[in-house]
Amino acid sequence: PLPDGGFAYGRNLDFAGVGVWDRHPMLLLAEPEPGLKELRHLVIGADGLPFAGITGVNEAGLTFAVHQHFTSDVSLTGVPMLIIGELVLRKARSIDEAIEVLRNYRPASLWTFVLSDLQKGEIAAVESSSRVFLVRRAQGKAFAQTNHAMHADSREREIASYGTLTNSEFRYDYLLRSLAETPAKGAESLARLLAHQEDPLGRLSAFHDVLKSETIQTAIFEKHRDEPPTLSLSLDPAPSSAGRYARFSISKLFEGGPPSFEMRDYVGDRKSTRLNSSHT
Repeated sequence: PLPDGGFAYGRNLDFAGVGVWDRHPMLLLAEPEPGLKELRHLVIGADGLPFAGITGVNEAGLTFAVHQHFTSDVSLTGVPMLIIGELVLRKARSIDEAIEVLRNYRPASLWTFVLSDLQKGEIAAVESSSRVFLVRRAQGKAFAQTNHAMHADSREREIASYGTLTNSEFRYDYLLRSLAETPAKGAESLARLLAHQEDPLGRLSAFHDVLKSETIQTAIFEKHRDEPPTLSLSLDPAPSSAGRYARFSISKLFEGGPPSFEMRDYVGDRKSTRLNSSHT
């Protein structure tokens, strides 16, 4: 939540797509077929991936993002993760409706699906597999999700390495602690948190950074009171949250036509940070 009664939500996508995904960010407006009672939605991704199963938002103001787990909780059947995100954004106007879609369409392995309602200022995370369906909700307080299991029922099958777990737990604790000490005021506050590095010279740490060398995309949704929601989408090479952003009006994106945006540099052009990434 924001001090003015608004809401902001930011996410880093950390994955092995450096040099491709981060260089070709994409916004795609998906229109339903005529006669279908489905919602328009924005695919937030990279060229060549026309699915909103990674990150997306629909015209009702519902956002969707997926977080990966390292787990032995797998089965031979299930709905592909990319398709699940599409179903949520096409069908759901609220977090409750989104949770029911997730309950009906379960993935083959464990994933966490993060949902937020930009209009109501609500957020939830759903750990879902063929075996478990576990929901965390937050209304009116800070919320964080990283890449380790948050429930005892799912944690018992976690097989992530020590380093992966250590960093995930650090990021989770750091984000909540920082937001408790200094509540976010908007996109700039979240960008600085998502670009946090322990070393002021910008040397990337395996354990004690929020920013990773393979942070290939950052999306920040912001809704201030009595103002339309906006999307700030990263533009620069990985690690993306330390670079520049294009700030869009979400409602104008749904109007179609050539999109307009403002350039924002929330963190500062930290060349030393990006030069320590795996892409130069």
